[in-house]
Amino acid sequence: MHESKRQAGFTLPELLALIALLIIIIGLSVLWLRPKDYDSEVRNAQRWTGLAQLAGGLKAYAAANGKMPDSITAKNQVIGSETDSGAIDLCRDLVPKYMKSMPMDPSGLDSSKGCTKKDASYVTGFAAVKYLDGSVVLNAFLAENQELITLRVPVPSPAPQP
Repeated sequence: MHESKRQAGFTLPELLALIALLIIIIGLSVLWLRPKDYDSEVRNAQRWTGLAQLAGGLKAYAAANGKMPDSITAKNQVIGSETDSGAIDLCRDLVPKYMKSMPMDPSGLDSSKGCTKKDASYVTGFAAVKYLDGSVVLNAFLAENQELITLRVPVPSPAPQP
């Protein structure tokens, strides 16, 4: 009598079924455990940087002029060129003497390339309000993830006279 030797292992249909099952498990785990999207955090960090740049320009302006720009009032106003609609055009006050360029919100709200061109129309995505003590609070009103992005710019004290 001749005995047939059965080889140990899996058959082709069993291997295909196992591979299909692994693909399904991996696919579902990727959907369930997908990596976090950090784009909104990056844009908020860019907003903080933009406010810091504006604050630096306002501090330089106040140091040179002894006060903040007159265009900033006690009403929270958008910084942009549309002064007819209540915006503050800080580009005239700050660029290029106190700042190289006007920072813009990273959301792409403004499609222009800045405010330095003659008759340029721009919207920064930032706003400013002046307090009674003369300090200015800047805010990024397009902040994401319910983050409040504000920065207070104090009026520099006058230098003591010798």
